Amino acid sequence: MVGLTAQLSNPEFSVPMAEARRRRASQIMPVRQRQTRLVKSEVADLVCDRSKGATILELATRYGVHRTTVIAHLQRHVRRVD
Repeated sequence: MVGLTAQLSNPEFSVPMAEARRRRASQIMPVRQRQTRLVKSEVADLVCDRSKGATILELATRYGVHRTTVIAHLQRHVRRVD
């Protein structure tokens, strides 16, 4: 069994690749995602723009937030109105 494992494994490739991965991982700095929080007046403008026919993607681009954030703000607004 040991002899078969030695024949099928590639130790000359695995060691340098592992070292290269470690080197790359230490050189790459994690990218921090910047949070964009909308103030109440911006949320009100967002809701108004949506009622005028703006798409979710247009609103996300205009206000600098993700489209799911736009949807969440719109859903919260509907809950407050009901």
